[in-house]
Amino acid sequence: MYFVIDAHVLLWNLENSPKLSLKAKVAIDTAERIFIPTIVLLEVYNILEKRKERGMFLDLLEKIQNQRKFVVYPLSIEVVREFIKIEKQEIHDRIIVATAKLLGAPIITKDPEVSKFYPKVIW
Repeated sequence: MYFVIDAHVLLWNLENSPKLSLKAKVAIDTAERIFIPTIVLLEVYNILEKRKERGMFLDLLEKIQNQRKFVVYPLSIEVVREFIKIEKQEIHDRIIVATAKLLGAPIITKDPEVSKFYPKVIW
């Protein structure tokens, strides 16, 4: 199965954090592909910067690149076309949802705002 992942879930997975729900962990572990919108990578960097751990970012990128199931998905014209159909949501969430809609994939996220405008959420 294919999934799209958000920043916190990606980070928690890479850090083996107990914050990751069992359902999310199973989805990640059994996924054939997990698409990471480029905005998610920037959000991860921002989180690490706030935690004063930005030096970890390149190590996390290497972990992502070393796992075949992770595919970084670009902010393409097709994503932008989906993005403009989504109203009144935060820009990062809109990009993640637009990517998921384009791919027809569920999103692995803890963010309750996402589930308000995209029904295919795993948490």
